[in-house]
Amino acid sequence: MRYYKIVISPPSGQGSTGFTPIEYSTLTSVGGNNGSALQVELDLFQTWYHQPAQNGFVRINGVDFKQLQQSANLNPSGTNYCTIQIYVGMSKGLPYANPRQAGLVINGSILQAFGNWQGNQTSLDLIIIPATYVPDTNINLTCNWLKSQNLQQAITQTLNTAYPGVPVNGTISSDLLYTEDQVGQYANLYAFSEYVNEVSKQINPQDNYLGVSIASTSLGFLIYDGTVAVPKLIQVQFQDIIGNLTWIDTFTMQAKLVMRADMEVGTLVQFPTGIPFINVAGSYAQFRDNISFNGQFIINSVRHVGNSRQPDGNSWVTIIECVIPGATQ
Repeated sequence: MRYYKIVISPPSGQGSTGFTPIEYSTLTSVGGNNGSALQVELDLFQTWYHQPAQNGFVRINGVDFKQLQQSANLNPSGTNYCTIQIYVGMSKGLPYANPRQAGLVINGSILQAFGNWQGNQTSLDLIIIPATYVPDTNINLTCNWLKSQNLQQAITQTLNTAYPGVPVNGTISSDLLYTEDQVGQYANLYAFSEYVNEVSKQINPQDNYLGVSIASTSLGFLIYDGTVAVPKLIQVQFQDIIGNLTWIDTFTMQAKLVMRADMEVGTLVQFPTGIPFINVAGSYAQFRDNISFNGQFIINSVRHVGNSRQPDGNSWVTIIECVIPGATQ
């Protein structure tokens, strides 16, 4: 069965803002499937900060009238944002459903909230970002990159100072050193990410070098440049794929999968080497089960799209764009 859990909480340290944490889920309190779960539509993104991407969107249909009143205002107050955690995937019920692939995909903030009431239909629309911090908000991002210091150390220090308590994960090349001190002040996370990506490409000018990228994941910040082996490898099964794998650009392919939470940017994935059936209508049928997407790919962007009540299999999916590792190293 399709699974989601959405938890909305007031800003940290402000439990008296007029509402207690709200939870919507397709599971009951004892873990069974909730046949009365509200219809949820979502469109969630995860990509590198230096790449353009829109904010995430969630619509919860059939919410209680009390949750649309002014006392339950979910819009930000100054720089204080309501937090939201979104879990998606599949729960037990269907033959090929894999509950182990379900989990947290968004641990973020609500930028805007809209309550709608038309006729006998109510809904709550949320514009969200995948982090508890707003990347385009002005903040003290001071980078003090010392001579002969590795760029990873400078990035980690900068992020830890501006966003204390947020983990910084990932590893980049140890050869990213500068010949003199580099001190910079950046208005927001977007500007800092663009600088880091550009300066890393200046140090390593190879055409196939990805450059250092920064992203938000459900576990915190991720820094990555494609030169260090990714410890996590996900083997995609044939039954997880919806439609066809597709080349969309040079060295870049796109795959549509049953919605799952274990796909994040920087993750290494491998697709099946063949399809489990052979077309025997013509000659050379023994070669027709091969696909042209052999090998391993690195996820460059993730998009979760779903409508929990729409019955077709194309309505609860995770779309990933991947690049060939050899093209980014």
